[in-house]
Amino acid sequence: QRVARRHVEVMMGSLDVLATESAPEKFIGEMLRTIGQHLRALRVLLFLRNPQDGTVRMHLVIEDDRQVAVHSDHPFANDPSAWKNRPLFQELLFTKSPIVVDDVEGDARLEPEFREYLKRHQCQRFMAVPMFVSGELRGFIGIHHSEKGSYRADQIELAVGGGKGMEYGVCEKLGVLRTTEEFVKSDPLSAKDEGRLLKHVQKTL
Repeated sequence: QRVARRHVEVMMGSLDVLATESAPEKFIGEMLRTIGQHLRALRVLLFLRNPQDGTVRMHLVIEDDRQVAVHSDHPFANDPSAWKNRPLFQELLFTKSPIVVDDVEGDARLEPEFREYLKRHQCQRFMAVPMFVSGELRGFIGIHHSEKGSYRADQIELAVGGGKGMEYGVCEKLGVLRTTEEFVKSDPLSAKDEGRLLKHVQKTL
């Protein structure tokens, strides 16, 4: 129930954005900001995969609750195709599950170039959550933390839930809340009723 309630908070915040903001880019940024707030992240990054050539590029970065410039020193910046050959992302493709790195300094799966990039940006641990649509990778969300420690199961689950929402936001623009909007249309009072939305999200999950 706690995880479902956090999903409700994200969705209710997104409904508020939909009422005032028509630009998909800003909507997606708001979703990233909400994910970062709930996970108390140093930053949240959105990477998108080009389905034509398979390249992956950093698309948006939210840090300190605001959008900042993408990182020109990220390893993918110089070689957007290199991600396919990196062990961590091969693991992500194979398992279709989040990558969890609790220790940037000591994780043997990290290549030196990638480790140095993370250290330059004060990242001690991170998660990468894939976004798959119809079995095809459309991108992933990077969630950075500046303090050491291990991710809890509920944090990983919440990050995965945020990734599921972003799949719609990225691939169908404002369709991120399609099922929730349909629910709200059938029950208009639920738009500002956390209890009703909680029941709906729990049923969906």
